[in-house]
Amino acid sequence: MINQAFCDMTGYTQQELIGSSAPSLLPDDLDAAVNQRIVESMRTHDDMSLFETTWRQKSGAIFPVEVCLAVLKDAKGEDNGIVATVRDITDRQKAEKETVAAKAFLENVFIHASEGMYVTDAQGCFIMVNQAFCDMTGYTREELIGQYVPSMLPFDPAYTVEELDAINAGDDFSCFESRWQKKDGTLFSVEVRLAELKSANDGINGLVGIVCDTTARKRLEQELEARVRERTASLEEMNKALTVLLRVREEDKKAFEEKIFANFSGLVLPYLEKLKASRLDERQRASLSIVESNLKSIIAPFAIKAAGNHHALTPAELQIANLIKQGFKTKEIAQITGLSSRTIDHTRGSIRSKLGIIDRKTSLCAYLFSSSDKS
Repeated sequence: MINQAFCDMTGYTQQELIGSSAPSLLPDDLDAAVNQRIVESMRTHDDMSLFETTWRQKSGAIFPVEVCLAVLKDAKGEDNGIVATVRDITDRQKAEKETVAAKAFLENVFIHASEGMYVTDAQGCFIMVNQAFCDMTGYTREELIGQYVPSMLPFDPAYTVEELDAINAGDDFSCFESRWQKKDGTLFSVEVRLAELKSANDGINGLVGIVCDTTARKRLEQELEARVRERTASLEEMNKALTVLLRVREEDKKAFEEKIFANFSGLVLPYLEKLKASRLDERQRASLSIVESNLKSIIAPFAIKAAGNHHALTPAELQIANLIKQGFKTKEIAQITGLSSRTIDHTRGSIRSKLGIIDRKTSLCAYLFSSSDKS
């Protein structure tokens, strides 16, 4: 008896198969071996025999099959035939080969990965480690397999809590930084990424860990932070120096402007006043007025800034102060300015008062000369 599925599988019709020997479908090199298997099964009175072999279709194509044999007994308990179920396992063998190839590929990737990798069971013990992980920790593969992870590589308790919190929260992937201890006791910084291995019922069968030694990166970060601090301190010092320079420059500028105004008021304006009082014709007087007006326009900005000086001298005082600085005596100044000696002495006292040296035994000429040098 043969069913239609067997005919479809082999390419023969029922009429072609009825009466022929089942082993005739086997490749020639397997015929004797399979016949021997059947004979042994019948001789030992096994009720069932399961094995894999290859069969030949009518077209000559060879395909793999899984055969399950059951021995038929007669009323006396003697062998009376065989019932066989046959399954074409071409697709299954292909899938198995692909699975084996994929497993080999993944194992190769795991073993030769540049980053440290490990796999644990549900209890947190190592079941797989790659060479990079061994090189990183200083342990051999044999020393690590079967050992509890924290006992071999103790790390900061804070990170242990963080890891467990992430897993308990149902995260499939967690990442944290910590410090581990190598076999020789050396501490080193690591970045760990964890992924859960889940079972069919969504339980946790273990963890896959990817570990990166961040010692060099941490050192670079610390060096960079130190350089930033140094650069910041340097910039602060430069900023202070620039502030001082700007303040000095502003003070110099103010002194320069005050000096220009003082020189104009003391060295130019008095003589313009003298010229105006002299005998001039109309054209000369008009020209002098224009010169005076233009000079005052030029000096006006300096006059505004100098007005804030608490000891600013009047034009007459500036003229007399300039003559004193040049070494002229009271009588000589009186002759030059056309004023009396008493007026010159009074002006001297006013100048000393404005300069804050009224009660000091200081030569006014020396003081004015010294102030001029400082400016």
